[in-house]
Amino acid sequence: MTDDASEPAVPESPTKDETMEIHAPSKPILSVREALVHLAIVTVGILISLSFEGVREYVEHRELANHARENLFDEIRANKAALDGMLTTIGRSQDNYRRAHRAIKNLLADQPSGVDNLNFSPDLAGLSTAAYSTAQVTQAFSYMEYEEVRGFTSLYDMQAQYMTLQDRALTGLTGFSGPMMLNGLDHASKPDLQEMQRRLEEVFATSLGQQQFGMALSAQYDARLKARASGTRAN
Repeated sequence: MTDDASEPAVPESPTKDETMEIHAPSKPILSVREALVHLAIVTVGILISLSFEGVREYVEHRELANHARENLFDEIRANKAALDGMLTTIGRSQDNYRRAHRAIKNLLADQPSGVDNLNFSPDLAGLSTAAYSTAQVTQAFSYMEYEEVRGFTSLYDMQAQYMTLQDRALTGLTGFSGPMMLNGLDHASKPDLQEMQRRLEEVFATSLGQQQFGMALSAQYDARLKARASGTRAN
């Protein structure tokens, strides 16, 4: 016997259409009034977005400038300490130059030198420019006021001039002390003594210039740091 009864048919569920259908409107999409309102909304949205972006960039640039400023003042403070340390010892070096000059004059006059030994060491202050160079590379100076940037630039230009003078003093001292240490004063010929005397006078003059310029640079460091502490600008 065949079973003619069939299982009830399950109605098929309609399939979902994932695509969005767009029907043409029966009337224009926007009136002039609606178009203006829509345009105003879009414009305001764009302006708000640009404002947020501008605020974000302003905050980032301000943080960059503040960070660079702190690094610059830390570097200036460290440079002043190094320079002041050198200035406390350069006087002893100049005393040694005077003693050497008297010894050479004695030997040129066929007299004993009057000194047992002479020791010379360069008077060097290690002044850094890392913070200044970094502020230039990162363009942090672009987000500071002109007068502030001018103040930093003037100070570091003066520092560069001092370093040139310091290098010159080192070169002169090397040119004098090398032959003197190698041959000694007591065994040098008069022409050699005269050349040593000439070089020593140049070394002494450069040392005096280094000392005076270093004192002026230290004063500028001090003025900049005091202006920072008081919230004013040093010229």
